[in-house]
Amino acid sequence: MDEVKRAVEYPYVIRVFVTMMAVGAVYLLMVIAYAVVTRGHQNMVVFTVLAAVWFVFLFGGTKIMPAMLMRRFYDRVMRGGVLCDVYPAGFPDTKTAILIDARLSDAQAAYVHDATVSWLGRLAADPAARAQAGDLFSDGRIRSADEFAGPGARGGFLVDEDKDPNQGWRLILPEPSPRDPRRPYANGLVVQVKTPSLESAGQ
Repeated sequence: MDEVKRAVEYPYVIRVFVTMMAVGAVYLLMVIAYAVVTRGHQNMVVFTVLAAVWFVFLFGGTKIMPAMLMRRFYDRVMRGGVLCDVYPAGFPDTKTAILIDARLSDAQAAYVHDATVSWLGRLAADPAARAQAGDLFSDGRIRSADEFAGPGARGGFLVDEDKDPNQGWRLILPEPSPRDPRRPYANGLVVQVKTPSLESAGQ
């Protein structure tokens, strides 16, 4: 698990802390508003309890809640994550990536890649298809290759909005409760996997 944590970054760190700080700020404003409204006839017991709850949230919740969410995320990684090699797709734009399950044999991975590239090439050569390229990911940012290239392309994925399709690996996680059980990855999560530096790899 420690190796997984070093390689796979928790993708929601900033979002979690911003949300918790926003909640804490709203609660603090409510405590201040209570203190102002009840000035002169203030119930110090209630005010003390409210202030204590805020401090507990600030110093306890900001440590416990992120740790709990991260543990849940890494449990999800261990249960259903698919480690993939990544390649640039080139269509419909430079941020589209082809992901291929790293567990496939070299021959099968090559077939999946070629089948996906061929399908994209046919789309790129069709003016009508190019005009509708924006609809390619209308049902989710991840498309399984077997949807468009046949069952032999199982293990391949076409992904929208990848930051750098030329480098590294990706981890694909299925939706926790997929709307379409036949397409569990359509609205799943794509996480960048850190590749070790040459120096650390040699240690």
